[in-house]
Amino acid sequence: MIYFDFDGVIRNLTVTISDLIFTDWDTQIEGKSFLEYFNENLNLLLEASPTEYYLIIKDYQKEIVVMTHQADNWKDAFWQWMKTYFPERRIEVIFVEHINDKLGYLNQDDLLIEDYPNFDDYSQVILIKRPYNRNVENAFMFVDQPEQLQKFLTDN
Repeated sequence: MIYFDFDGVIRNLTVTISDLIFTDWDTQIEGKSFLEYFNENLNLLLEASPTEYYLIIKDYQKEIVVMTHQADNWKDAFWQWMKTYFPERRIEVIFVEHINDKLGYLNQDDLLIEDYPNFDDYSQVILIKRPYNRNVENAFMFVDQPEQLQKFLTDN
């Protein structure tokens, strides 16, 4: 089974924030953490555009299972965004309490397509490369371009 992270893999929250480049996971936005900023600007969750990987994932011929950590006050926007961008696809969604819980859902042959930079183990993670995760070295696979993900999903 292949699981897909949501924010950073399917939905691009960072483009909703002017010209700020997220070089580190803890990049501040107007003096606030990422979560604090979006909690105060929930409308941005709906306005966020898809990532460059969205169309490849949307067209994936097998079941799409999204595994995501969404704060309770983000979930309505999550579902609205999903209805807008996946209107005719049935998507299974697994909400985790904490982002680090994701690895616990994976069976031996499962993979997670993810951009998070702070897991202890990346042996089952296909890492979407972003500036903030540049220090991860031991991923199952690194993806720099949509075509790489397309080829992997087509072959598997």
